[in-house]
Formats: sequence, structure tokens, C-alpha cells
Amino acid sequence: MGCTTEPERPRRRRVERGIYLQPNGKYTVCCRHAGRLRFRTIDRDLGDARRARAALTTAVRDGTEPVSPRLRFDAVVRWWLERFEAELTGFVELTEDVGRAEPTFAAMQA
Repeated sequence: MGCTTEPERPRRRRVERGIYLQPNGKYTVCCRHAGRLRFRTIDRDLGDARRARAALTTAVRDGTEPVSPRLRFDAVVRWWLERFEAELTGFVELTEDVGRAEPTFAAMQA
């Protein structure tokens, strides 16, 4: 006896080169990087999808777009170091003020 299953509906339908329509009505754009397809989901406007695909293709070619849209470790490290250095600078200024004279309430607020 054979299994009777419903045929799967396609995950996406090709609209034009590099642009696909998903079953939920949103568009997906893609481009190839290092032999692999990279996809990004766009809203429901075909014009926006065309512009997004052109921008994604250009960014990948120029190396400005990360291959994965997730937050990258180096970006987090850079952000953390900037905040830490800013806080450290404020701390050093405050301790220098304390060493010279009595700190005022306004100096502590800074």
C-alpha cells in the first residue's frame, strides 16, 4: 500500500532573476557569494525588492555587507570597547578631580 500525501506547495515562486515571492506574500531577494546563495526577506513591494537586490548584490561584491545579516562579534567588541573607554575616561577625570580638591556634587554628576 502506498502513502497518500498532499503535494508540498513550493516554499517560494520565482518572480524574476534573484527575486522570489514567498507564500506569505513577502519577497525574498538573493545573490551568490563564494558559490552559495544568500537570501534576504523584503516587504510586499516588488519595487522595494528590486532595489534591495541591487543593493545587496553591490554590497556583497564590494565586501561591505556581511555574508550573514546577524550581528558580528567584531562589531560587538568595537561597541563594547567604545563604551568602556568612554566610561574609563570619565572615571579618570573624576579621580583626578578628587585628588586635586574636594569633589563637588556637580563633578560627581558628570
